Order: sequence, then C-alpha cells, then structure tokens
Amino acid sequence: MVKPVTNTPSDPNAWLTYWPDGAIVLDENGRILAICEHAQAILGWRPEQLIGQMAHDRICISTRRLHHAPEDCPICRDADSTTVKSSFWLSAEGDYVSVDYRTARLPLAADGHFVVRFHRNEQQDYSFAELQKFADFVDKNPAAIVEFDEFGQMLFCNPAMQHLMMTHGFDDQGHARIMPRDINEICAQIVASQNLRAPVEVAVDDFWFNWHFSPLVSPVGQSVIGYVFDVSDVKRAQAQASVARAQARRDFYAKMIHELRTPLNAIVGYSDLLLCRNAENLKDRDLKALRGIKVGGMQLNELISDTLDISKIEAGKMTTEITLFRPQDVLDEIHEQMHYLAEMKKLHYEVHCPPEFTVASDVHKVRQILINLISNAVKYTRKGQVSVVVQPLDVEPPMEDCAEEFLIEVADTGMGIPADQLDTLFDSYQRVKESNTQGIQGTGLGLALVNDVVEILGGEISVASEYGAGSRFSVRLPTQSSVLD
Repeated sequence: MVKPVTNTPSDPNAWLTYWPDGAIVLDENGRILAICEHAQAILGWRPEQLIGQMAHDRICISTRRLHHAPEDCPICRDADSTTVKSSFWLSAEGDYVSVDYRTARLPLAADGHFVVRFHRNEQQDYSFAELQKFADFVDKNPAAIVEFDEFGQMLFCNPAMQHLMMTHGFDDQGHARIMPRDINEICAQIVASQNLRAPVEVAVDDFWFNWHFSPLVSPVGQSVIGYVFDVSDVKRAQAQASVARAQARRDFYAKMIHELRTPLNAIVGYSDLLLCRNAENLKDRDLKALRGIKVGGMQLNELISDTLDISKIEAGKMTTEITLFRPQDVLDEIHEQMHYLAEMKKLHYEVHCPPEFTVASDVHKVRQILINLISNAVKYTRKGQVSVVVQPLDVEPPMEDCAEEFLIEVADTGMGIPADQLDTLFDSYQRVKESNTQGIQGTGLGLALVNDVVEILGGEISVASEYGAGSRFSVRLPTQSSVLD
C-alpha cells in the first residue's frame, strides 16, 4: 500500500502514519493534501486518487437528503468545530459508508490546513447523529422527564423537570415538592415487578401533576423513568364542570319540586277534605284507602324536599332558621303520617315527649330528622314496635323553659345492622346489604340527610344496633337560644 507521506522528522504529516482513526488533511479551500492508511482502508481510495482533489467532489454524496453546494460542504465549512457529525461518504467502489466525523485546525500549519477525523459507525448500534437526536428528544421535550435508581435517588432530569423543581421549590428536608413523597417505595416496587405505574397524583399549591413511571433495563443496570404531566387545567375544568352540574341539578330539582308540589298538594288536600267530610259515611276499607292516598302524597312530598335539601347541602347553601317551638307540636303534626306507616305493618308506635318544654332550633330540620328516623325504623321492622323519645337533657325533671340541649331517640325491634356496615351507614346512597332486606324500597338518602342536618345544627348522631334484635338512633342537639337574644 502506498503511504501518504514519508516518515521523516521533517515531514509535518508524519503523525498520519500512526493515526488510529481515519484522517484526511485538507487545505483552507477543502482540497485534499494527505490521507492516512486507516482512512484508505475505510473508504477504499488510493492517495493518488484523492490528493489534490476537492473533498466535496470526491467523497460527498449527491442525494436529495445529503445534497449541498460546494461552498456549504459540511466537511470543510467548520474547520474548528468540536461537534461530532454523522454522514454518508462515497467509497472508491461507489458504496455509501456511514461515518461519524469532526474537524480540527492543525496548530502547526501556517497555511490554514485542518484535519478531518472520522471512523466508521456501522458497527455501532447508533450513529452519533442518532444519539444526538435521541438526546434532543429528552432535552427539548416540554414534558418533564426524570430517571431514578431503584432506591428513588434521582440520576438525571431534563430541563423541563429542572424548571418544575425550581418553580415549586423544596421542603425543609430538601425534597422537591413536585415529587411523590414515597418515591423510594414506588421505584423499589417498579423495579421488583417490572410493571408500569400510573397515574400518581401530586398536588402542589394550586397545581396538580400526574406522574407515570416505567421500568428501564439497560446494560448498566435497572432504573425507573418518570414522566410528569401538568393536569391543573383539567382539574380546574373538572371542578368548574362539577359546579355547573351541581347548579344544573339544583335548578332541575327546584323546577321539578315546583311542578310536583302543586298536584301533590291537591292530592293531600282533597284527600284530607274527603276524610273530614265523609269519614263517617265511608266503609273501613274505603277509609283506609283514602288515608293511604293522603299519607302517600305526604311521603312523596317529603322525599322531594329531602332531595332538594341534599343538593343545597352539597352546594354549601343550606341555611338555618331558628325559632322557639315545642317538639310535641312537631310530633303531633307528623303523627298521622308515621302512625299510618306503622299501622300498615301492624307495628306498635309510641311517642314520649314532655308536652310543654320548648327548644330554640330549626323546626323544619328537626321535623326532617324525626320523619327520616321514624320512617326508616318502620321500613326495617317486620314485627314489634317503633318508639320515639324526645326530651331535654339539661334538667331533671323537664322544665317548661327552653332547654339548652335535647335528645331525640328512635328505637325499633327490626333486623338490626351488621357491625361491619355501621361505619358507612350515614354515607349517601348506602343501605343495609343483607338477604333479609330484599323487597324493602329506599334511596339511601334518608340517613345521609339526617347526618348532614344534625351536623349543620351542631349536634351529634350515634347508633347502637344488635343484628337481628333492633337498632337505636340517638341525636343530641343544642338549642340556639343565643341567636334569639
């Protein structure tokens, strides 16, 4: 093989003889001055075929993707660039050779010579250009990306993640607030299971972020990649949609109640009128049916009111109207309705209340509590009795003055409540789930409403139940006499 230069101390290109990579020496115009043996082996060109020729004319490939003008030739345009580039060069046989290269000016050259160093990258998994492209995917990605080891220690993060960490700061222990608090446990679980995990939500100030984690196995070991997505706009939109739905629901209930109460009042009113005028002339069967119509209308009216109140409570718009009243008057008002429900199931219904003691509270809400607790007791009692006790708690014996605190108790001999269901008894749409409750109709809103109303009035509700023997609901309510002063 012909050597490009002689190996003499006076030869400025003697170093090319020992150069381990491909190297081509060019002048400032891009004309080839020398080529090392390794470069000849890579490209297949002999020195006499290249020396004195323009590098652009000999080794650049003229395809649509790689075409460029001689004055824009990347081989000799950036003589002092330290950036590695990737390209395809033309071999002596006319083949395309994939190379990574960079250029550097020769410090001892007085006439602007520079060297193009290159190596063949076809034996590598990726060329330098491809690696640079992949790196740009991470660095320029607007989504935050971070790599952790199996212990949750951060190994790398892209600029987007750095920005998030600096924006939302760190806690007293130096942990980035944007990261999940249990990041070490998450990473250990993902490495062990090799499964994805998403989403893990993190709330910071008024922002919400969803983390998605995936395992990564590489020749250097195992790690976890985390991707962070800002879902604050979605959360705010969901909150606004929830408010809009609640408002639409309240508007619908208000219109529905307005439309339903008119015929319901007619049903209750006319049935009551018939009972007053014709009770003596009706047979027992007809009298019972007429009472059933009246009570059914009253129950439906109560259900509509409860549904509307649930919506008000959810919207935080429930208010109280405190007045002085006697609990006995409320019990008398609902007696016909409650007594009829118990009578239909052949249950004994009894009420105990000191007739003259008064309380300062919201009479409408106390009425709701009584109706829902009593009707619920009747509903879940097949035989026996339902008893109601309303009494003051601050004095013994009961005084006629306004009590400071009073008790409402409703006890039944019904089926009782399993112990494992007591904790969820006051949740909306929850009902006792047992085989012996089949055929018992209900929405599951009654006790939830009672719980909310008791809380609004500043009271407490509790339940004691023995499964198969009955239940006792106890409500302690303070009076609001200070409001009336």
